[in-house]
Amino acid sequence: MWWQQMNHPQCTIIFAMGSKTISLYKKIIQIGLIIAGLAVIVFVYINFSSEEKGYSDPLNALPGNVSLVLEVKNFDTYSTYRSFLEKAANHKNELAGISFNPMGEWPAILNAIDSVRTRSLEWQTALSHSSVLISCTEQGRADAWILTIGLRTGSASSDAEKLMSAWTKHTGDRDFKGVKIHSFAQWQYAVVKDCLVITRTASLMEDVIIHDEKNEVLRLDQNFSAIRELVSADVPIHFYFKINETNWLQLDPSFSKNKNVTGSDVATLSGFCAPDPASHHTFSVTGDGRKMKIHEALPANTAILDVLLYPDFESGWRIQDDFHQGTNAGKFWSRAWQDFGDSCQCDLNEALLSWRSGEWGNAVIAVNDSTTSTLAFFGMQDSIDAIAKLRPLLMEQDARTDGIYQLRYPQLLERNQQQSILVETNYITQVNEFVFVAGKRSDLVHIMKVTNTLGQTENFKKGHSHASKNTGRYIYQNAYYSSPLPTLLINMLGGFEYISTHVEVLKENKFLVSIDVPFENKHATTTQSLPEETPEPKTVEIGNTLKGPWTVVNHSTKEKEQVLQNEKKEICLLNKNGDILWSKPLDSEILGEVLQIDALKNGKLQIAFTTQSGLHIMDRNGNELKGFPVLPEAPITSPLHVADYDNNKKYRLLFCAGDDMIFNYSVDATKTEGWKYQGNGIITWIDDFKIGGDDYLLTVSPTGRIEFLKRTGDVRYKTEVVLTDYNGGKCEVSPASKIEETKITYTTKSGEKKTVLVGK
Repeated sequence: MWWQQMNHPQCTIIFAMGSKTISLYKKIIQIGLIIAGLAVIVFVYINFSSEEKGYSDPLNALPGNVSLVLEVKNFDTYSTYRSFLEKAANHKNELAGISFNPMGEWPAILNAIDSVRTRSLEWQTALSHSSVLISCTEQGRADAWILTIGLRTGSASSDAEKLMSAWTKHTGDRDFKGVKIHSFAQWQYAVVKDCLVITRTASLMEDVIIHDEKNEVLRLDQNFSAIRELVSADVPIHFYFKINETNWLQLDPSFSKNKNVTGSDVATLSGFCAPDPASHHTFSVTGDGRKMKIHEALPANTAILDVLLYPDFESGWRIQDDFHQGTNAGKFWSRAWQDFGDSCQCDLNEALLSWRSGEWGNAVIAVNDSTTSTLAFFGMQDSIDAIAKLRPLLMEQDARTDGIYQLRYPQLLERNQQQSILVETNYITQVNEFVFVAGKRSDLVHIMKVTNTLGQTENFKKGHSHASKNTGRYIYQNAYYSSPLPTLLINMLGGFEYISTHVEVLKENKFLVSIDVPFENKHATTTQSLPEETPEPKTVEIGNTLKGPWTVVNHSTKEKEQVLQNEKKEICLLNKNGDILWSKPLDSEILGEVLQIDALKNGKLQIAFTTQSGLHIMDRNGNELKGFPVLPEAPITSPLHVADYDNNKKYRLLFCAGDDMIFNYSVDATKTEGWKYQGNGIITWIDDFKIGGDDYLLTVSPTGRIEFLKRTGDVRYKTEVVLTDYNGGKCEVSPASKIEETKITYTTKSGEKKTVLVGK
C-alpha cells in the first residue's frame, strides 16, 4: 500500500519529504496511543472511585405501599427529638378503639442505632452518608415496620455484614428470590438495591423483595418526591403521611415555649400537603382565614371543635359546591333544592343563605364521662334574626319557651356540614351570633346558658396560641380524634392531652398544615424496689395518674392499697395513706385493669396485667415472677383475662396479640398445653363464664364480632349477633340456663349502654 501511494501522482510531495514525514507520523501515533491509554486509566479511575464513594438512596429499597415514613437525616442532633418520639410512639388512642400505636417500636430501634453508632466507625461512616428511613405499611400495625439505610454501591453486602456484626449476633440465613435474608434476634435483614433493609417480620422482608422485583418502590412516587423536597434543612427528622393513593403530607417537628401560658412547652408538627387537583380530600375545603368567634360561644367542656373560616359565606359556598360536584351529595342537592322550595312555598336562598357568615363547623360537648352532645353551628352576619327567616322551615312552636325549634325538613342544613362529624339537624336554636342544630333537643340545652367558655380553658389557649390569622380550618380536640389528617397520624397522636390543627391555603394547590401538642421535653426517672416484704414509704412525686388507681389487698396486713400508672408510665404501689412504696418503669400503658392472683398458692398475692408489649406478674415489691414479663412479637390488643375455671387457683392467663392470636399462659410463664385457637382477627376483650357444666370463653373484636370458645380454644357456639357501635372496652356477661338466652352488655362509642341477646 505504501509503495502504491509513492507511485501515485498525489503522493509525490509526501515521498519528497521522505523519512522526516514518516518520523512525524510515528510520533503522532505514539502520542495518540499515550493519550488514549491515559483516557482509559482516568475513565476506570473515575468510575471505580465513584462506585466506591457513591451511596444508594434508602428510598430505592422502600416499597411503594408504605403509609407512614420517618426520615432521620442527622443522628448527631437526634437526641433533641428522642423524648418527643418516645411520647408520640408509646401512647395509644384508646378512645378511638386503637389498642396500638403504628410507631410503637420505632424509638427503641432508633435509640439502638444511635447507641451503636457511637462505638462503631462503620455505623458512623454509613450514617454520615445516608438517611435512615423507618416506615409503616398500609396495615398500620405496630409490628409492620421496615427500616432502610443506603450503603456504598459496589460494597453493600460487605458493609451490611460489618454494620450488623457491630450491632447484634447473626442467627441464620435463607434465600428468597435470589436475595439472602439474614436473621438476628427477632428481626430480618437483607441487602436490596445496595441498601441495608431491616424488617420486623419475615413476610415483610419478602414483601420488600417482591416490590423491588416489580420496581414498585417509593423513590418512583412523584407525589412523595415532590413533598419530600419541601422539608426543612434545619430539622434532622421528617415525617411523611400518606393521605390517599396519590397524596402525601410532610411534617417536621419543632419545639417552642408557649408565650401565652407560662411553663407550657408545645411541640409543633408543621409542613405541607399538595393534594392532586382531582383529589376530594378535605384539605380542599379549607377556608381562607378570618377571625374565629365560635370558641367564645361554646362551653368549656367542648371536647372537639372543627371550624371552617371564610371571608364570607359566598366564598365558602362556592368551595363547598366544587368539592361536592359530581358526588352523591351534589346530586342530592341539585334535586332537593327545588323539592324543598316547592314544599315550604318559600325562598330557600333567603331562608338558608342570606343570614349566614363565613364561619361554620361542628362540635362535640362532653356532658359527663359517658355522655356527649354533638351539634353543628353556622355563624350569622349583622345580628340577623335567623329564626324569623327560617320560620317556614320549622314545625309549629309548642307551648315551651326554651327557644329550641324542630325543623320541618331536617336535611336542609346538612349541605355544608363538616364531613369529620356528621350531625342530624332535627332541632335548631339561635344563640347570639350563631345558629346551632342538633339531633336531639337536649343536645342544644348545653349551649343556651354558657358561663365558662372554651376560649377560657388553658388547653385551648395553648393550642390556639400559634394559629395564624390566615388559618382557614381550625380543629381543637381532646377526645376521640376526628379530623382531616391521615388516620395513622391521628393514631400516633392519640396519647396527647389535646391536639390543635391549623390549615392554611397557599398557592399552587399547597396547604400549610401545623399541629400543636403539649409536650414535656425530659426523660422519665424511675425508682428501685425495696427488699422482700419490707417496703417503706418514699418521698417521690407520683405525678399525674395515667391509668387506675386499682384497689389491691396487702396480704400481710389485709389492708387495702392502691396501684396506679403515672404519666411517666411507671407502675406505683401506694399504701393506705397514699404514700408511694415503690415504682417500676413500664414501656407502655396498662391495658384494662390490674388483677390480683395467688400464683404460688401460698397466700401471697401478686398483681397481673398486660401492656401493649408484655404480660406481667409482679409480687408485692414490684419484682417480676420467674419467666415474666412474657413479650410476644406482635403488640397486645386486649386486657389480661385470668380464668380460674374450677376455683382451684389453676390460673389461665389469656390475652390477644397481633391480628389473629390469643395466647394462653400458665403462671409459670409457659404456654398452656392443648390450646388450639385458630386466629380470626384482632380481639379487644376476653371473658369466661359457665352454663351448667360447660365453660365458655367470650372473645370480642373491635368491630363487635363475638365468639364463644371451649377451654381448648375450639369453637363452642356460633352466633351472628354483633355488638353494634362497640367502643372496644369492657363487656359484661349475664349467663342464663341456655347460651341462646345469655345477655351481653357493652358500651357504644357514644357512651350508651346496650344489651344484646346472644341467641337473637
